[in-house]
Amino acid sequence: MKIEFFHAPGCERCAAAELQAIAVAVGGVEWCAVNVLDSLDRAVELGVLTLPALAIDGELVFTTLPSAAQLTAALLASQSLWAASGISLLAGLFFSLSPLAIAALPVPLAYVTHARAPKEAARFGLSFIAGMIGAHAVLGLVASFGGQAVQVLLGHY
Repeated sequence: MKIEFFHAPGCERCAAAELQAIAVAVGGVEWCAVNVLDSLDRAVELGVLTLPALAIDGELVFTTLPSAAQLTAALLASQSLWAASGISLLAGLFFSLSPLAIAALPVPLAYVTHARAPKEAARFGLSFIAGMIGAHAVLGLVASFGGQAVQVLLGHY
């Protein structure tokens, strides 16, 4: 994760040593102090209108100097996306083993294994199960992107 701290030389409000220490303490963070006089194009590209400003992973997040708690919350929220995705995947795998899903398995497996050699039946059965897992994974991704779109529409509530 990359944090860009936009400042100007001599700016009294741009003291960010405490914020840099917090960002480093969270871990996995690259802190980059950007002097707007040297990188005006980058500041304009991100929409920086006032100083100091803070961008996280190329997105302007704070247009004023955030408090320590605000920065910590923003960093943890951006890191928790991967954790939430992993938990969702594991929960999806767990809940796909519901009694209804397990009860539905004998019919297709009987069709796959009927009048086939044992190795071929195992291959077809594993292909069927892999297809079910793949379909659940794709549906989960569609649902997660749909949830993110709704979050954007509602204004990050």
